[in-house]
Amino acid sequence: MTAPRFWSFTWISAEISEELPFSMICSELEASSPASPPIELFISKRTATTYRMGTRFLCRRLVSDDSENIIASWKDADGTLGLFEHDGSVSTNEQQCNDLVYQAGTSSAVWATGSEAICKVKTWTCGMEMESDTLAFIRARAPHIPVPEVKYGWLDEKLSRTYLILRRIRGTTLQHAWNSLTVDQHNALAGIVAQYCFDLTRATSARLESATGCGVLEPFLNVSAEESHPSWKPRLLGPMSTETFTRYLRKISHSPPPPVNEFYFYHADLSPTKHHCLG
Repeated sequence: MTAPRFWSFTWISAEISEELPFSMICSELEASSPASPPIELFISKRTATTYRMGTRFLCRRLVSDDSENIIASWKDADGTLGLFEHDGSVSTNEQQCNDLVYQAGTSSAVWATGSEAICKVKTWTCGMEMESDTLAFIRARAPHIPVPEVKYGWLDEKLSRTYLILRRIRGTTLQHAWNSLTVDQHNALAGIVAQYCFDLTRATSARLESATGCGVLEPFLNVSAEESHPSWKPRLLGPMSTETFTRYLRKISHSPPPPVNEFYFYHADLSPTKHHCLG
């Protein structure tokens, strides 16, 4: 039996695995403030077909005279949804959006936006790469690796959050499909993921940096945060050269660092909840 068609890196957050600073935090005020509102409130519903997305945009069903004001649009089962600029005001009749499909603590959440798209919200800090830029890098460098179709992405600096509208992928996560697959299918799927990982490593850099030259999210290599730093806010490592990175490793470990000559592009999270079997 052949393996099912496989969609990898559905929730991709890849980095090229560079000079100081190790942490890029915009301001002391930002570092000392709590997360407000909670991430599950970053999308709210005004009506059955109108969403307020942070402080910059409304998402709603299109009508005939909307064409000149649309920032982005996509087809839905009952018509077309579009993004429109917004002043960030909160309506008195807004309600919490109950279309939440995934939440990772205070750092990220995903909502269904109509029937054919999802909106992914992530915490952000100054100097952090946008996920849409990462996806564009992969699409350009390794077009054979399937990645989600980006409808629109933006940064909401007032909320320290990024928003990303993606085409919805129909299928079953590998986590739920695994037990129904044969051993041959397990091996085939593992081979596909391994090949994609290997193909990504063909992109190399002389610095520890993201795809577009930003710092990387590497909690296992980062030092402990100061008490004033909120736990929900990302901390970046780099960019830094191989020499600086080697010195950094000597500072954080008593073991001698391994030789570092270059860095390879890679995916930092390959959990089975982030892959889809499509058939």
